[in-house]
Amino acid sequence: MSPLTLFGAAAVTFMMLMYALERRGRGFILAFAGGCLLSSAYGFLAGTWPFGVVEAIWAGIAVNRYRVLRQEPAPEPHIACTLTAGELEERSRVGQALAERTLIGSPVATKDGIQLRFRGDAENDLRAIIKAEAECCPFLDFRLHPGPTLVLDVRGPDQAKPLMLSLFGLESSDVLGGDRVHEVRRAAGVS
Repeated sequence: MSPLTLFGAAAVTFMMLMYALERRGRGFILAFAGGCLLSSAYGFLAGTWPFGVVEAIWAGIAVNRYRVLRQEPAPEPHIACTLTAGELEERSRVGQALAERTLIGSPVATKDGIQLRFRGDAENDLRAIIKAEAECCPFLDFRLHPGPTLVLDVRGPDQAKPLMLSLFGLESSDVLGGDRVHEVRRAAGVS
């Protein structure tokens, strides 16, 4: 078997294998395009130029598919709390009691969640809530910034904002947005 035949067999095998694996991720689509280019080179080197042209066209189609898939937004994460209805009610009751005692001002809408400010003496209670929520709602991200005034950033998908608020017995109407956000931040000394 000649080196050219071995190259052709390897190129076509690689191309077909990458085509079979495309569903596993975008990288395989790009690898398929590379396999098409290798097969195209084989076609021209072997003197079968129609095969070379067709494989070059397939490479272009695969690169275009790769680019289009790259531009599609990532799917939203699955939002499902693992608590039972009774556990969720109890968790909300504890969060609401904490908010009634220690929440400073109104929650502020952020690009990807909400921000709440609490008195500094609420840190241990907030850390307990964060730890418990991390176990049942992994789609939420909690960031607690300690200090005399605690700042809690809760981030997650847009659909989860009502859940974020309900953890502290709050509703969407309680959230500041727009120009009032800047006023509150200036008053609190946060830029």
